[in-house]
Amino acid sequence: MKEVYLSTARDFSSKKLESVKKSLSSAEKLFGQRVCVYATGSYGRLEAGPSSDLDLFIVSDMIEKKSENGPKIERRLSGIDEIKLQYHLISCVEENELPAFDGDGKYLSCHTFEEYVKYLGGPDDDAKNSLTGRLLLLLESKPLLGVAEYDRLIGHVIEKYFLDHSANPKKFVPAFLFNDILRMWRTFCVNYEYKRKSGSAETKIKNLKLKYSRMLTCYSALLFLLDAYSRNETVNQNDVRDMISKTPTERLLAVSGNCNYLDEASREIVVSSLSRALSDYSEFLEFMHDDNNSTSIQAVEVHEEWRGKSYQFGEAMELALSSIGRMDGKSSVLYRLVLI
Repeated sequence: MKEVYLSTARDFSSKKLESVKKSLSSAEKLFGQRVCVYATGSYGRLEAGPSSDLDLFIVSDMIEKKSENGPKIERRLSGIDEIKLQYHLISCVEENELPAFDGDGKYLSCHTFEEYVKYLGGPDDDAKNSLTGRLLLLLESKPLLGVAEYDRLIGHVIEKYFLDHSANPKKFVPAFLFNDILRMWRTFCVNYEYKRKSGSAETKIKNLKLKYSRMLTCYSALLFLLDAYSRNETVNQNDVRDMISKTPTERLLAVSGNCNYLDEASREIVVSSLSRALSDYSEFLEFMHDDNNSTSIQAVEVHEEWRGKSYQFGEAMELALSSIGRMDGKSSVLYRLVLI
């Protein structure tokens, strides 16, 4: 398994995140009891390169306050404090020589615990960006500020996906969570089609990131949950917390090491497929982290070569998924959600 560059990216990302946390130490003292800030994207996956930017989400808890008209629920992070926190985050990025925030900082707005669950499953979930914030929290996040609040937020979100768990804990199928992850994947795909500009280098890079990083983020989680279900005929909240604690590549390694319950032929397929997927992904990261490749990828032959490799990567993920999802010639209930 050729994972040399994956290890390099993990080390680089971890060191940079530690430096970021150190820069935010004063902000931690001011805001860490009221709000959490977590990284997503390449830093959330621990696979950033020298040119990677820092994608952040800010989420505040709620508090009940008295008013003349009775109790009123408000964010614990006030509007003024939100501006102060944004200043700390912008200064931190500059201090650590990271690229400026996308959109001139317009995505540094504060969400709330309540928003992350209020619109869950509803039509406003995507429009209000709560779908993206919530799913990236579960699929690829690392806390930078307010670790205790971050952990509470995760528990708050998981609880909403497990409302029916107590009625059937030994045979619980996490269909709601599974479908929401699939929704996130479809949203990634549809958003790419909406935003793309045919033929541009930026579009080609986004296309490859969709076929590698975005796919891995979503399907490593589906694979991890499917593996837990296949082993135990149920999924509990600790399984989901275990999934969240691991990066997408770490999930593949965990699944590869857990599959002794499969027959020998299926186990060999899973282990070899995930080994190939990790090797392919490591090669992709090394290619993308070379700044020169942002221009060379404009060449038709280079782009087509990587498109071909991305299909091989997707095939490896599918082989592992189907081998775990179909045992004794029969599809599991959870695996069928991927298909139907």
